[in-house]
Amino acid sequence: MLIARNSFVTTHFYPQEKILVSVYKGRSNVELGIKHLEAVIEFYSKNEVKGSIVDITKIYGSFSKGVDFLKQSYYPVAVESGLYCQAYVIPNDIIVETLSNKLVSMALSFIEKARAFTDRDKAEEWVKKELSKHLDSPSKYQLETEK
Repeated sequence: MLIARNSFVTTHFYPQEKILVSVYKGRSNVELGIKHLEAVIEFYSKNEVKGSIVDITKIYGSFSKGVDFLKQSYYPVAVESGLYCQAYVIPNDIIVETLSNKLVSMALSFIEKARAFTDRDKAEEWVKKELSKHLDSPSKYQLETEK
């Protein structure tokens, strides 16, 4: 189910699995990112979401200015919705990896599990595994978002 889309990011929700998947593309645009996250926050406020995959492999430029918004607005509502684990899918780049490690550390200050991956399939597999352990019910689904 499509939740929100603009020229910078698209987010889908898989209701049976309670997983949100966001795919970012193009030049980093904090304004568009925050506007999109506001729509996602609205969705979180009305729905139970247990897992999240954030694919930032196809963006370039800095996105560090959006971190404060994540801390102050995104994560508090996501936690209320039931967010348990989040995977960041990152490019194999040392600079992005350093920032992504900060994102993972920040996420862990709010939720139980967070990790960064350079492979989207491995990130999806990890989220499935963590949620099946957490929810004690194996997941049988295929994410069909843009890769």
